[in-house]
Amino acid sequence: LFHCYAIYHGYQWVVIDISTNITLQKLCPHKNFLFQRHCVTAELMKEMTAEWILFIDADTTVINPNRLIEEWIDKNYNMIFYLRIRFFEITAGVYLARNNPYSRNFLHFWADYEHRLPNSVHNHDNGALHVGHLKCLIFSKKKFVWKSRYEDVSSYEACIQYLLGPKKSWPGKIKILGKPKGMTRDAPITKSLWGRRDFLIHGWKKKLIGSAWLGKNPFYPHNFDINLCSTNNVMLNWPYKPQMFKTDKKIEKILNRTIKFVNRRYDRRVKILVLKALGVRDERKSLHTTHLLYV
Repeated sequence: LFHCYAIYHGYQWVVIDISTNITLQKLCPHKNFLFQRHCVTAELMKEMTAEWILFIDADTTVINPNRLIEEWIDKNYNMIFYLRIRFFEITAGVYLARNNPYSRNFLHFWADYEHRLPNSVHNHDNGALHVGHLKCLIFSKKKFVWKSRYEDVSSYEACIQYLLGPKKSWPGKIKILGKPKGMTRDAPITKSLWGRRDFLIHGWKKKLIGSAWLGKNPFYPHNFDINLCSTNNVMLNWPYKPQMFKTDKKIEKILNRTIKFVNRRYDRRVKILVLKALGVRDERKSLHTTHLLYV
């Protein structure tokens, strides 16, 4: 569907198989693909004429082709990320990057964090993205040491969110869109129900379509026809089931319920982390926190 969307709106669509590209393998010799892909993106950007690049995970698809990528572009920034609704994290799998030295350098910096991961649970490129934001935006002039010891990744993510502060925008550098303003959201939140304001949905795995986790398929079975993508009949490739389309009010209600629940968890987690940092004993012995040390 993304290829069709790109054809219809005149966007350049690029899919890279790194395993068959010797040049990119040499330029980006990372062992972990989750880091390597950001290096590859930076290298490809050097050869592109496009001003902006939308990077997407393989399990992200277009639910509403009537929305345009430009709606999320803010020319006051060079990279645009967003907060996931269900978690405390900044999403690593979908972002906008302006094709300039700042963005390419940031992507290389992020990819090279593969070599600086702590010897513990780190959540790969997502964990590195969080500490990378701290290094580039908050503690750029300080020696920064990343050590983590926590029972769950969410404690680490909550700590980073707290340190970044509520605004999360740095003109000329990075902007992190708040909930639910990102260009993508997780499909399971609404069990694949969607509305007019939606654009991309994440978590779209074929084996999970129709499951209790992902919900019913919002499309009728059909034969995808790439030839329709450049015609006025393009919407035949999006044969929606009408019962899966809901009003803005309905979708907003579901999303806000999840956001409020996650925000309560975040507030509680941050309070625990702050108390631990102050040396206040926490009765919850099972909680292990993240330690961010800088001198």
